[in-house]
Amino acid sequence: MRVRFGECVLDCDLRELTRAGKAVPLLPKVFCLLEALIERRPRAVSQAELRGLIWTDVLAGGTRLARLVSELRVAIGDVGRPPRFIRTVHRFGYAFCGSAEEECIQGPRPANGCALQWGDRLVPLTRGENLIGRAAEALISVASAKVSRRHARIVVAEGRATLEDLDSRNGTYVRDRRIDGVVALEHGDPITVGPVLLIFCAANDQETVSTNHAT
Repeated sequence: MRVRFGECVLDCDLRELTRAGKAVPLLPKVFCLLEALIERRPRAVSQAELRGLIWTDVLAGGTRLARLVSELRVAIGDVGRPPRFIRTVHRFGYAFCGSAEEECIQGPRPANGCALQWGDRLVPLTRGENLIGRAAEALISVASAKVSRRHARIVVAEGRATLEDLDSRNGTYVRDRRIDGVVALEHGDPITVGPVLLIFCAANDQETVSTNHAT
């Protein structure tokens, strides 16, 4: 999903926020907050729901959430009154109140050419580590008790990708086999993590892959 609001663009697949054409660094939890509010717009989202999305493993009070909201407002230039984008709902939570336009993502893949097909989404992989797990900061963040916080990772280097299970409780499967150690990925490989099926798409292959694999 790619959403434009004001002078900002949020790209959920690339996990990137830009403002006036320049990348804005965000802490993973701040990015997760923005993503949650954008996806649920214009609905008001309760503090309890937001805390459950952002802090999956620990309890967090309203003060910590308010601090994240303040950081987000500064990052997107929403510091005036009345707010342009993030509205406080008294004694309830927050809502995205600004005008936003969802854009279609077209054009070539990222430079390394590797991606994961997740349902109808194509999630580009970055060079280096790409985390899969229940953690909010994971590239593929899966809210399931069957998925460990840091479940597995894909490392992309020099045009090739490898998959490694990170001692997860329920394991990681490639081509319906539980992996042990580091496994090299090939185009079309089905990867199963808990309830989620991912398809690895290799460099320079422009077609998506059918997801009719057994899970």
